[in-house]
Amino acid sequence: MTILYYIFLIALIVVALLLIGLILIQKGRGGGLSSAFGGGGGSAAFGAKTGDVLTWLTSSFFAVFIILAVALDLVVNHQYQLTTPKPAAAIATPVSSTPLTLPPTADTSSQQSPSPAPTPTLSNMINNAEKKAGQATTATTGAVNNVVQKATNALTPTTQPK
Repeated sequence: MTILYYIFLIALIVVALLLIGLILIQKGRGGGLSSAFGGGGGSAAFGAKTGDVLTWLTSSFFAVFIILAVALDLVVNHQYQLTTPKPAAAIATPVSSTPLTLPPTADTSSQQSPSPAPTPTLSNMINNAEKKAGQATTATTGAVNNVVQKATNALTPTTQPK
């Protein structure tokens, strides 16, 4: 399995380098990088139909690159699943049928136990989230309106009477 990983990895690197080279030798709309290496002589050096051939080759190499990347991902995932230990099954422990008894404690009838904090309900949490979202929206809207007003003032021509 490791051999397959290295074969796909090397092939992916080679295809990536070839794809980079193909893209760099193409003549771009504005000259691009190909004009930096000879000023547009690339199309004359390879023939008149070079643009079509290079476009087709680039598309083909891109498809091969994507296929190799997916294949490499599948190989790595399969290899990872083989090397990852499976979780051990839960060990069944017998449950005791005797009830638990607590030891006697000091007299707590005169002491008042603290009341637990109230647990928030789902509707309270939703209301709080809606309030916070509304506050954030209001603050953002105010800031955006302020910026728009300043931009409008800056772009509006001022005319002074003669």
